[in-house]
Amino acid sequence: MKKTKIFTLFVMLFLILSITLFAAGEKETVSGGPVLFQFYHGLPGDNGKIFEKMIVDFNRSQDEVIVEPIFMPNYTALSQKLTAAIASNTAPALAQLADDDLWRMAEAGVLLSLNDFMARPDYQTIKDDYVQGFIDVTTVDGHVYGLPMQRSTPILYYRKDILAKNEIDVSQLETYEGLREAAIKLKASGDVKWGFEPLHNPWFMISALRSNGVKFFNDDFTEATFGTPAAIEVFQYHHDLIWEDKSSFVHYGGSGWQYWINSEYDLVNGNSAMYTGSTGDMGGNIKKGAEFGVPKENIGSTFMPKFEGGQYSVPFGGTSGVIIKDVSPEQQEAAWKFLLWFSEPKQTAFWSESTGYLPTRYSAKHFMDLNDKPYLGVALEQLQYAMHEPKTTVWSEIRGGALKNLIDKIYLEEDVDVAAAVAKAVEEANEVIKNQ
Repeated sequence: MKKTKIFTLFVMLFLILSITLFAAGEKETVSGGPVLFQFYHGLPGDNGKIFEKMIVDFNRSQDEVIVEPIFMPNYTALSQKLTAAIASNTAPALAQLADDDLWRMAEAGVLLSLNDFMARPDYQTIKDDYVQGFIDVTTVDGHVYGLPMQRSTPILYYRKDILAKNEIDVSQLETYEGLREAAIKLKASGDVKWGFEPLHNPWFMISALRSNGVKFFNDDFTEATFGTPAAIEVFQYHHDLIWEDKSSFVHYGGSGWQYWINSEYDLVNGNSAMYTGSTGDMGGNIKKGAEFGVPKENIGSTFMPKFEGGQYSVPFGGTSGVIIKDVSPEQQEAAWKFLLWFSEPKQTAFWSESTGYLPTRYSAKHFMDLNDKPYLGVALEQLQYAMHEPKTTVWSEIRGGALKNLIDKIYLEEDVDVAAAVAKAVEEANEVIKNQ
């Protein structure tokens, strides 16, 4: 009887231990079955539904790997959750990371270098088909840490019918000065509540600043340099859109991407005539437009503006798929298999046509009809002016701290001294550099 109790206790302890080990970290199947791993992503709304449907298609297409998507409300929350999961040994095998988070985590040594995978014959035969800029942006000290997933650039959306009614040609939107005049005219017409809605996100301000010749750092990244008269001009411009012209409006707050989604809806429901968004917005805008009886032909897109005398400049956006270093080799292999599948020409073409995100392989064009989707042509043409954001480990903290706080003041405080606010932000950025 005593032996029976001991045996029963042993079995119970074994089961508890097995369950604990299974739940504590990445889920991984028993020998002989498919490898199961979690995947953190931050795609909301319609794009998120399309993305998760593609994951279902991948899971059904083979019997070796099962991907379990875990949604995060935005990229910041994803990065924070991933950092905590890595620290507690409960990390997923795969995650989407924005570029600044990828660089920071690569430097911290928690991401798997993909160089060994990329040296294999199956990748070598397709490596030249990838858009090289999307690979370069994930490269740190000679190691590639991500494959492109949903890549994008900022872009300007507008209502063709509303501009036509007010005799505004899209060529006027090539410069910020022309856009401002158009916004004032549209507001005065009474046809819309707001002529223009800039998005409350550093990504768009980076584009505007660079188009006016602003550099964020000196060449060796030892000093922040975005306190120049050209930078002050850009910040003053955006403040005056809201508070002097009163022709424009910026959504602020809400959960996750809600502020962004609000501007999308304002375009299609006629509250605004223009907003700055992502190339990845178009699919959702067309669907939202249908809800309000707006045909897709009335939703236009064009290059992000530039300041007069400046150059077009757009930062890369979106994310790359990264594999976490401290997960099992089986899960690393499984994650790599999914990354390759997602970037197959047919898959990236479908993803691009469905959403507006940029295709990641040149050969995707053979699976796409650009005549039916002219907005993709605009996005692809603008790609020649794209470049990555400042590639330094302190950028993530400065972007989400000093720069974001400055943009808050510019958009939300009517009486702000713009020049003083810019000087304070640069001072804060230099303090981050000093303490790194």
